[in-house]
Amino acid sequence: MATGLEKLPKEKTAEFGPKFLDLIASKTLTNEKNEYRIRKALAAAYSYMEEPSQAARVLASMHLDQIKDKVGVSTLVEAYVAISDYYLDAQNNADAYSYIAKAAKFIDEIDDIAIVCKYKYCYAQVHDANLKFGQAASLYYELSQKGSVGVPEEETKAFLEKAVICTCLLYTSPSPRDRTRSRMPSSACKKKKKKK
Repeated sequence: MATGLEKLPKEKTAEFGPKFLDLIASKTLTNEKNEYRIRKALAAAYSYMEEPSQAARVLASMHLDQIKDKVGVSTLVEAYVAISDYYLDAQNNADAYSYIAKAAKFIDEIDDIAIVCKYKYCYAQVHDANLKFGQAASLYYELSQKGSVGVPEEETKAFLEKAVICTCLLYTSPSPRDRTRSRMPSSACKKKKKKK
Protein backbone atom coordinates (compact mmCIF):
# COMPACT_ATOMS: atom_id res chain seq x y z
CA MET A 1 0.00 0.00 0.00
CA ALA A 2 2.78 2.46 0.96
CA THR A 3 4.85 1.64 -2.12
CA GLY A 4 1.91 2.28 -4.44
CA LEU A 5 1.17 5.60 -2.77
CA GLU A 6 4.80 6.72 -3.02
CA LYS A 7 4.73 6.17 -6.81
CA LEU A 8 1.58 8.23 -7.44
CA PRO A 9 1.70 11.86 -8.57
CA LYS A 10 1.55 14.28 -5.62
CA GLU A 11 -2.04 15.34 -6.32
CA LYS A 12 -3.24 11.72 -6.30
CA THR A 13 -1.21 11.01 -3.17
CA ALA A 14 -3.01 13.90 -1.45
CA GLU A 15 -6.34 12.48 -2.62
CA PHE A 16 -5.79 8.83 -1.65
CA GLY A 17 -3.41 9.21 1.31
CA PRO A 18 -6.09 10.13 3.88
CA LYS A 19 -8.18 7.14 2.72
CA PHE A 20 -5.23 4.82 3.32
CA LEU A 21 -4.74 6.33 6.78
CA ASP A 22 -8.44 5.73 7.54
CA LEU A 23 -7.98 2.08 6.55
CA ILE A 24 -4.98 1.77 8.84
CA ALA A 25 -6.89 3.41 11.71
CA SER A 26 -9.73 0.92 11.36
CA LYS A 27 -7.37 -2.05 11.88
CA THR A 28 -6.43 -3.06 15.40
CA LEU A 29 -2.93 -4.14 14.41
CA THR A 30 -0.95 -1.84 12.16
CA ASN A 31 2.51 -1.86 10.71
CA GLU A 32 4.06 1.39 12.00
CA LYS A 33 6.74 1.44 9.31
CA ASN A 34 4.11 1.26 6.57
CA GLU A 35 2.03 3.92 8.26
CA TYR A 36 5.09 6.17 8.49
CA ARG A 37 5.84 5.68 4.79
CA ILE A 38 2.25 6.59 3.90
CA ARG A 39 2.35 9.66 6.15
CA LYS A 40 5.73 10.69 4.74
CA ALA A 41 4.44 10.43 1.15
CA LEU A 42 1.27 12.33 2.06
CA ALA A 43 3.29 15.04 3.83
CA ALA A 44 5.52 15.42 0.75
CA ALA A 45 2.39 15.77 -1.39
CA TYR A 46 0.96 18.48 0.88
CA SER A 47 4.31 20.27 0.85
CA TYR A 48 4.38 20.11 -2.95
CA MET A 49 0.88 21.62 -2.96
CA GLU A 50 2.21 24.42 -0.71
CA GLU A 51 0.36 23.30 2.40
CA PRO A 52 3.25 22.91 4.87
CA SER A 53 1.06 23.10 8.00
CA GLN A 54 -1.01 20.18 6.74
CA ALA A 55 2.19 18.28 5.90
CA ALA A 56 3.50 18.78 9.43
CA ARG A 57 0.20 17.73 11.02
CA VAL A 58 0.08 14.51 8.97
CA LEU A 59 3.48 13.41 10.28
CA ALA A 60 3.01 14.77 13.81
CA SER A 61 -0.29 12.96 14.30
CA MET A 62 1.50 9.61 14.25
CA HIS A 63 2.80 10.06 17.85
CA LEU A 64 6.28 8.92 16.88
CA ASP A 65 7.68 9.12 20.40
CA GLN A 66 5.41 6.25 21.45
CA ILE A 67 6.60 3.89 18.70
CA LYS A 68 10.34 4.65 18.68
CA ASP A 69 11.27 0.99 19.17
CA LYS A 70 9.20 -0.08 16.17
CA VAL A 71 10.28 2.57 13.63
CA GLY A 72 13.86 3.06 14.86
CA VAL A 73 15.73 6.08 16.18
CA SER A 74 16.95 7.11 12.72
CA THR A 75 13.38 7.24 11.35
CA LEU A 76 12.22 9.06 14.48
CA VAL A 77 14.84 11.83 14.12
CA GLU A 78 14.24 12.07 10.37
CA ALA A 79 10.50 12.55 11.05
CA TYR A 80 11.04 15.16 13.78
CA VAL A 81 13.37 17.13 11.51
CA ALA A 82 10.88 16.93 8.62
CA ILE A 83 8.02 18.11 10.86
CA SER A 84 10.15 20.99 12.12
CA ASP A 85 11.07 21.92 8.55
CA TYR A 86 7.41 21.90 7.47
CA TYR A 87 6.48 24.12 10.42
CA LEU A 88 9.30 26.51 9.46
CA ASP A 89 7.84 26.69 5.94
CA ALA A 90 4.49 27.52 7.53
CA GLN A 91 6.19 30.22 9.65
CA ASN A 92 5.17 28.44 12.84
CA ASN A 93 8.42 28.90 14.78
CA ALA A 94 7.09 27.61 18.11
CA ASP A 95 6.12 24.19 16.76
CA ALA A 96 9.27 24.07 14.62
CA TYR A 97 11.33 24.56 17.78
CA SER A 98 9.30 21.97 19.67
CA TYR A 99 10.00 19.23 17.10
CA ILE A 100 13.66 20.05 16.52
CA ALA A 101 14.12 19.93 20.30
CA LYS A 102 12.60 16.42 20.27
CA ALA A 103 15.12 15.42 17.60
CA ALA A 104 17.94 16.85 19.73
CA LYS A 105 17.27 14.22 22.41
CA PHE A 106 18.27 11.42 20.01
CA ILE A 107 20.74 13.05 17.60
CA ASP A 108 23.80 11.58 19.34
CA GLU A 109 22.53 8.08 18.47
CA ILE A 110 22.46 8.82 14.72
CA ASP A 111 25.33 7.68 12.48
CA ASP A 112 23.78 8.80 9.19
CA ILE A 113 25.65 11.99 8.20
CA ALA A 114 22.81 13.16 5.92
CA ILE A 115 20.27 13.08 8.77
CA VAL A 116 22.69 14.85 11.13
CA CYS A 117 23.37 17.58 8.56
CA LYS A 118 19.63 18.05 7.92
CA TYR A 119 19.08 18.26 11.67
CA LYS A 120 21.79 20.91 12.10
CA TYR A 121 20.53 22.92 9.14
CA CYS A 122 16.96 22.83 10.42
CA TYR A 123 18.08 23.75 13.94
CA ALA A 124 20.09 26.67 12.52
CA GLN A 125 16.99 27.87 10.68
CA VAL A 126 14.91 27.58 13.86
CA HIS A 127 17.47 29.64 15.79
CA ASP A 128 17.61 32.14 12.92
CA ALA A 129 13.80 32.47 12.84
CA ASN A 130 13.73 32.95 16.63
CA LEU A 131 16.41 35.67 16.38
CA LYS A 132 19.02 33.57 18.19
CA PHE A 133 21.72 34.62 15.77
CA GLY A 134 24.70 33.36 17.78
CA GLN A 135 23.46 29.77 17.84
CA ALA A 136 22.36 29.98 14.20
CA ALA A 137 25.73 31.37 13.12
CA SER A 138 27.58 28.58 14.95
CA LEU A 139 25.51 25.85 13.29
CA TYR A 140 25.73 27.42 9.82
CA TYR A 141 29.49 27.80 10.24
CA GLU A 142 29.83 24.18 11.38
CA LEU A 143 27.88 23.04 8.31
CA SER A 144 30.08 25.16 6.06
CA GLN A 145 33.07 23.14 7.27
CA LYS A 146 31.47 19.77 6.37
CA GLY A 147 32.49 19.81 2.68
CA SER A 148 34.60 16.71 3.15
CA VAL A 149 31.65 14.59 4.33
CA GLY A 150 29.25 14.90 1.44
CA VAL A 151 27.93 18.47 1.55
CA PRO A 152 28.38 19.94 -1.95
CA GLU A 153 30.78 22.88 -2.20
CA GLU A 154 28.09 25.34 -3.33
CA GLU A 155 26.06 24.48 -0.22
CA THR A 156 29.06 24.99 2.07
CA LYS A 157 29.47 28.46 0.59
CA ALA A 158 25.77 29.20 1.19
CA PHE A 159 26.12 28.01 4.81
CA LEU A 160 29.16 30.24 5.28
CA GLU A 161 27.23 33.22 3.87
CA LYS A 162 24.36 32.52 6.29
CA ALA A 163 26.87 32.28 9.16
CA VAL A 164 28.30 35.68 8.25
CA ILE A 165 24.83 37.24 7.96
CA CYS A 166 23.79 35.84 11.35
CA THR A 167 27.05 37.06 12.85
CA CYS A 168 26.37 40.56 11.54
CA LEU A 169 22.82 40.40 12.88
CA LEU A 170 24.16 39.12 16.20
CA TYR A 171 26.16 42.29 16.70
CA THR A 172 23.18 44.48 15.87
CA SER A 173 20.97 42.54 18.28
CA PRO A 174 19.36 44.69 21.00
CA SER A 175 20.27 42.13 23.68
CA PRO A 176 23.85 42.24 25.03
CA ARG A 177 23.35 38.65 26.21
CA ASP A 178 22.98 37.53 22.57
CA ARG A 179 26.21 39.25 21.61
CA THR A 180 28.28 37.47 24.25
CA ARG A 181 27.04 33.94 23.60
CA SER A 182 28.82 33.08 20.38
CA ARG A 183 32.56 32.55 19.88
CA MET A 184 32.01 31.61 16.23
CA PRO A 185 32.58 35.09 14.73
CA SER A 186 36.11 35.38 16.10
CA SER A 187 37.06 31.85 15.05
CA ALA A 188 35.70 32.46 11.55
CA CYS A 189 37.72 35.67 11.27
CA LYS A 190 40.89 33.93 12.49
CA LYS A 191 40.53 31.21 9.84
CA LYS A 192 40.05 33.83 7.12
CA LYS A 193 43.18 35.69 8.22
CA LYS A 194 45.24 32.49 8.12
CA LYS A 195 44.21 31.87 4.52
CA LYS A 196 45.48 35.30 3.37
